[in-house]
Amino acid sequence: MTRKPRDKTLDRWKLLRERYRQRGLVLALGAGVSTGCKIPNWPELLCRMGDRCLGPHGHEVITDLIQSGMTLPAVAGVLESKRPKNAKFLELLSAELYRDFPFHEAIKDLRQRRQLVKFVEDSNPTMRAVAAMCVRRKSKNEFIANDQVRAVVNFNVDSILRTYARSRYDTYLFRTIESASKLSQSGHIPIYHMHGFLKFYRSDRLDDDEEVRCVFTEGEYYDFFNRPNSLFNYTFLYLLREYNCLFIGMSMTDENIRRLLHYSTAERRDRARETGKTATDNLALRHFCILKKSGSARRDELTDIALRRLGTRVLWINDFEEIPPRLAYVYGEAQWSTVF
Repeated sequence: MTRKPRDKTLDRWKLLRERYRQRGLVLALGAGVSTGCKIPNWPELLCRMGDRCLGPHGHEVITDLIQSGMTLPAVAGVLESKRPKNAKFLELLSAELYRDFPFHEAIKDLRQRRQLVKFVEDSNPTMRAVAAMCVRRKSKNEFIANDQVRAVVNFNVDSILRTYARSRYDTYLFRTIESASKLSQSGHIPIYHMHGFLKFYRSDRLDDDEEVRCVFTEGEYYDFFNRPNSLFNYTFLYLLREYNCLFIGMSMTDENIRRLLHYSTAERRDRARETGKTATDNLALRHFCILKKSGSARRDELTDIALRRLGTRVLWINDFEEIPPRLAYVYGEAQWSTVF
């Protein structure tokens, strides 16, 4: 009788749950966490900006530039230089980012909060699941930040997750750390916006000290990612070294992220060799990423190998709808038999 091959992905989800319980996790979030809220990904946002900055058919010009091989930051730099006179680039960017998002004012009263919660929970189960993982129940009607989530690293520039969590759980779960001068707070999960962030509303608070910024153009990328003590390099590398990270909604193709994964993994492998330990690859494997199967078993196999070399295990899924129940399993709210 031929024995059925062992499903490595199932073993990896069990291991992720074990790591979460033992040491906690850092959640690293990409575009896939926000797209359900009608937020465009980066190429789509650039195409929208093309119409704003280059006039009719500008999106076609931008599509052509991207397909020709020009990097996205380089395209963004071109758009900034061609913006209409007297127009602020970040304001144009914010308008296009939130163009299809149905909220454009600060969420202040109960009616607005309920509307936002319903919108997110109806349209974006992944964001709902991520927010649920960041909270734990203190009493029947009271929630607090989940201290097993050590930090959230958000590579999106929108501010929907934190606003939704505030509206859904009636508490401030996150402390936004958008610059090196901002300090974390006890009882809050630090959330790092690596590309900056843009609010979907204009703040009228005089005490609002949150710096609205965006790392978007080629020059900003060079300045931001090449500084060794920047929020991205120093802080993210520290989190990769100290914790297990779970990447959600990301393609794992960003060269800057892969570079830091390499640095972190190489450090662990070198240390293992220095101390005479064996199986250094397993010792270096610390992180996890959720990826949808491509339809090509060969391509998925090679992707798996490439990410293992960067210390990351792939959690393969067939459909994005699998993410919420599987995160619930990791959190402890779902049984293995009901999810897998």
